[in-house]
Amino acid sequence: KIIEDTEVYEISDKNNNPFVLKIGRDTGKQLLEKNFSNEINILSNIQSKYCPKLIEAGHFKNNPFIIMELAEGEHASKAANRIRKAFNNYHQDLLKLCISILEAYVDIHEQHLIHSDVHPDNILVNQMNEVKLIDFGLARFGNLRDEKNPRRGGIGFFYEPEYAKAALKGFPTPPATFKGEQYAVAALLFFLFTGKHYINFSYEKSESLE
Repeated sequence: KIIEDTEVYEISDKNNNPFVLKIGRDTGKQLLEKNFSNEINILSNIQSKYCPKLIEAGHFKNNPFIIMELAEGEHASKAANRIRKAFNNYHQDLLKLCISILEAYVDIHEQHLIHSDVHPDNILVNQMNEVKLIDFGLARFGNLRDEKNPRRGGIGFFYEPEYAKAALKGFPTPPATFKGEQYAVAALLFFLFTGKHYINFSYEKSESLE
């Protein structure tokens, strides 16, 4: 799988144990190196069943790589649609999924970690509806002040009002915070449970932010 400047592969060792290989494609690209270095640091220091375990990291032909535990499953929105179609009384199963996702974010927040990129594609759900959070390239420990203007990701549907207000006025957008991320998770869970966003968003960026 190719995602912009990164390739992701499922690999196995000599004992056929499955892992994920994530490797950068643009040699020497500073931002890419920073994202990989950050993700390595996060996965090395977080202890959570909701996060993939780091196995190995380094460089191959000057390209950064990460090998981590395989997190099997589908994106959260696809999992919610699967549950919706599979069960006549699907609300209880959807509620269980939403609770699992909420518990995942509670767990990392309790360890002072802000994911900084909340959206359905960064949550994998397996057939048992167990949850893994992925893509920690923009994450940061909120109790540290080692970065003046930390970067963030996300999708407009899940931004907190403070971000939207700043973006509309052309001001510098605020970094992700625990409170802002809680808002994003709440908006995400509303979407997964109901199949609709909590606001009737416009596809025009400025109108959507309003």
